[in-house]
Amino acid sequence: MTFIDTGVRGATGQSWRGANPRDLLRRVIDDNPGSDRVSLFRLFVDKLKEEDDGDHMETIIEYWFANNYHSLIAARSGAAANQSGRAAATAERDRWVAGTTEKLRERIAEEASIVLLDMLMPNGKHLAECTGEECAALASQLGNWLRKVARRVKPEETVGATLTEADLRKLYDRKAA
Repeated sequence: MTFIDTGVRGATGQSWRGANPRDLLRRVIDDNPGSDRVSLFRLFVDKLKEEDDGDHMETIIEYWFANNYHSLIAARSGAAANQSGRAAATAERDRWVAGTTEKLRERIAEEASIVLLDMLMPNGKHLAECTGEECAALASQLGNWLRKVARRVKPEETVGATLTEADLRKLYDRKAA
């Protein structure tokens, strides 16, 4: 055998080989629509014997070896070692998930603060470009939150010139509360 992958890729590793038994099986299935599993197995074995120059069998044996090797080694190392390894892997995954979740929350908070000033209003303008007067007129369509914004912005001034993202977020959060 020229290549033995004892990694934990399973079927993925064997699919990278030039002699890919999965492709052979796919052809057998495609050429025999409606055949059941047992018939397809027999057709696959026949096709393998007919076409194979040894490379397909080598790939199949490698796949079998890698899976069984890991299974036997894991059984020998004992349940306690395996559990501690799993516990360490779980703890590492949990730390990664927590860190990623926190980064995601921070990113969502950043994006959420941008949304308010950039929100497209029914009059076709972004909220930042709307005047206090326009906000008051639109409040009947969009509700109490925009009415609160209109009270904080003079009729002739724009929301973007008067309020910050944080100001809008505070007014919006009060609405939700």
